[in-house]
Amino acid sequence: MKIEEIYHEWDSDNTIDVTNIANESANIPKLHNKYFKIYMEEGMKLRKLKAEYKQFIKLKGEYYRGELDDGELKENGWEPQRLKILSKIFRFT
Repeated sequence: MKIEEIYHEWDSDNTIDVTNIANESANIPKLHNKYFKIYMEEGMKLRKLKAEYKQFIKLKGEYYRGELDDGELKENGWEPQRLKILSKIFRFT
């Protein structure tokens, strides 16, 4: 869900009818539930994207180190890595 859509939803939900306060206060748990569900769904999407990103970074590291076999290269549509990448990082002091 885009943030603009959430803003639009909130614009329609944030109006309070002062003549019917009892009914408005009864709607508070419903609104809390609505926005909490949106929050949880977006959090799950974020966690999924972070996990996919972490897996992609690991796969790219294996690619650049030349550790992927031909099947994995074909599966991802990548050419074999021809350069020799050093696995150790040297620090100059």
